[in-house]
Amino acid sequence: MKKSLQTTKKANSRWQTVAKIETSLNQQKNESVARSSASELSLAQLKQLKLKLTEIREELTRSVELKTQSVINHANVLENTLQGDDAEVAEKQRLSNANLQELDFLKSRLQLIDRALLKMKEGCYGICEETEEPIGFERLQVVPWARFSIKVQEKREIRSRDFGRIQRAE
Repeated sequence: MKKSLQTTKKANSRWQTVAKIETSLNQQKNESVARSSASELSLAQLKQLKLKLTEIREELTRSVELKTQSVINHANVLENTLQGDDAEVAEKQRLSNANLQELDFLKSRLQLIDRALLKMKEGCYGICEETEEPIGFERLQVVPWARFSIKVQEKREIRSRDFGRIQRAE
């Protein structure tokens, strides 16, 4: 009798755990649906933006691969030809730095696109990360990896410019 009572208690405890997990999953699903509907993007708009992001991602991936090869080749050539007058050496290093900066820019843009695709998968694409308001289809058509609404982005850029002025003044 004791064993059967203990077995029943264990079974009830397991069922309660399963019920809690199911409730949690349903809440997450409902939140995801709520976030998706909060972005105010239709299914057709989401498909269009996903296609655009995917195309840009493929193009950037190719560019990163080509630029990486270019940087590696340029580094090998630079290592072998660090001869000449100071102006020549400085120009070669400047070109090398420019290539590295371009590669860095391409990689950071690729990260933004991957982030946007992940947000799309999670159902929170098209929502401002700061205000949690919809970003707007028009903005996303122009900048499909946008993280912020236009108003927030403008404020961030003004703060960034002001910060730059403060730093230069010091």
